[in-house]
Amino acid sequence: MAANARRTAQVVYLRVFLPDRPERTAGVFLLDTDTQNLFFRIRDDWNEIADPGDADLLSEMGNDFRRRAEELDEGGGAAFLAALEDQLSNVVRLTERELVELDDARATLDRLFDANCRG
Repeated sequence: MAANARRTAQVVYLRVFLPDRPERTAGVFLLDTDTQNLFFRIRDDWNEIADPGDADLLSEMGNDFRRRAEELDEGGGAAFLAALEDQLSNVVRLTERELVELDDARATLDRLFDANCRG
């Protein structure tokens, strides 16, 4: 593949549905379809969008995602994302997968996070 060739990735948004609060997009998962590596970014300002008890739980969820992702073998992102899709429901959900063009995973992840998770 040429160095400047574009690839595709699957993007999934983490949505949070808290009682008496507007639903929010709280994170972005980006799965490189070529390498099966997963990149993600979860918001860390839970105290601004959730009650203190919920904020603590949601913060720990984000930390758990990071720990689990660090344990992945190269290319294990697809399995991790599939497990989350099976496990999450009710308060925390994932959207359907969508395709996006990917040239630089981190830059794409940051762009999608800024566009969807701010505010």
